[in-house]
Amino acid sequence: MVQVTIKDMAGKSAGQVEIPAPAELSAADYQLVARAIERQRTNARASIAHTKTRAEVSGGGKKPWRQKGTGRARVGSSRSPIWTKGGITFGPRNTRNWSKGLNKRERRRAIRLGIQEHALRGSLHVVDSLTLSAPKTKDAAKFLAGFNLGGQKVLVVLPEVAGPTKSITAQPERTHEGKRAGFARAKLHRAQRRRQIAADAANYEAPVIDPVLLSFRNLDGVTVIPASRLNALLLIHHDAVVLTRGAWDTINGLWFAQ
Repeated sequence: MVQVTIKDMAGKSAGQVEIPAPAELSAADYQLVARAIERQRTNARASIAHTKTRAEVSGGGKKPWRQKGTGRARVGSSRSPIWTKGGITFGPRNTRNWSKGLNKRERRRAIRLGIQEHALRGSLHVVDSLTLSAPKTKDAAKFLAGFNLGGQKVLVVLPEVAGPTKSITAQPERTHEGKRAGFARAKLHRAQRRRQIAADAANYEAPVIDPVLLSFRNLDGVTVIPASRLNALLLIHHDAVVLTRGAWDTINGLWFAQ
């Protein structure tokens, strides 16, 4: 167990919390964290590089010359891979799947190991509550300076992050109909859509965004996430982690509960 002092926003002690952690992490633990990070980065990889085969390159439908009697090698298409402007053999394709898997127990353990590593080296900070009356980056920077975290990459974990929500308007069902009826239906749909947009604009209410999120997101190297979105890559990428008491309760229930 590692004892971590809970502090308030002024830096005064407000209790302690016990983080289940061994005396030190083993080599196998670091290998597991490395595998979890590799999995997360690989699964976020997009297959962008793409080459065309001889079947996909434009042109080449006509046989360049007749099969016999010319003295030249026989050829059926100018898009052969050995020709200039021909197809590519065994080139990269955008259909390649880079994803990797990891057992659920291993994913949970990797997150626990990330938290335990910060707790062992003293870079895990727990605050009683993190509240701001108004979104001010100056107050957020002052708070981090009070914990000697200025200029570092800091991960701020909250119980939940309130942000804007997106509403989706249901689209009318498509039906098989004639061309004239289809134009009339499209015109009616556009009129209904204009009226819906006007009604939404009249009843629009600005979404309530957490002032903590607005205050910290302008700081370079600071990331704010809810406790449920915690992962091994974020834990290892940042130099320090700041948790609220509520966020620790969520993390303890999600990742440390047996």
